[in-house]
Amino acid sequence: MPTKAMNIFFIIAILLYAVVLIWSIVHSFRTKARLRRETNAVKVLRSMKYVKTALICAAFSAALSAVIIYFDCDEIREIKSGLKDSGHVSYSKTETTEEYRERLLGKSTAHCKIWALLCFGWTLTAVLRANELKNHRHAIITENGVYLSDSFSPCEKVRYYIKDDRLLMYFGKRNTPAEYGIFENRELLLSTLSANYKLYSENYEGKES
Repeated sequence: MPTKAMNIFFIIAILLYAVVLIWSIVHSFRTKARLRRETNAVKVLRSMKYVKTALICAAFSAALSAVIIYFDCDEIREIKSGLKDSGHVSYSKTETTEEYRERLLGKSTAHCKIWALLCFGWTLTAVLRANELKNHRHAIITENGVYLSDSFSPCEKVRYYIKDDRLLMYFGKRNTPAEYGIFENRELLLSTLSANYKLYSENYEGKES
């Protein structure tokens, strides 16, 4: 990819990252503000297996990206110092040594920018997952819906089933539940669910309104 096109791509990608990040922050604040207006809220324990897996993968990817960036920077230093000039055919009449270096620098710089962007994205993902693992171990059940760390699902789109000390919740038309541990105010939780949520049925076909 030409250097100019690569720079344009890099700028667009950064802007998209910024938009997604800002949207996520705004959405999170709106969700928290809505939750503060709720009454009769009950916390249930989330399963954090997915979050832990996502954190490990993101941290590993960020570290791998950082290593690649290090080698790219080392290669750029060698190109600028002339250590890569041996690859240039000295008798070429179509390309000078300076042009050869500029061509190599363009490729290496573009490669480094791509991995820098990926490293930023993976690092941000790891930070968000670490924050979720530390501060958002609960889902909150209210009369109006279910609150997670940065999302809200209205009660009419959620079905539930109680199995021992586990609460199974089926979001939307999914027949695979998200499992939560019941650890507080079981009576209030049961009354809130029975009054506002639909009980899960294996015969559910996603047709109810």
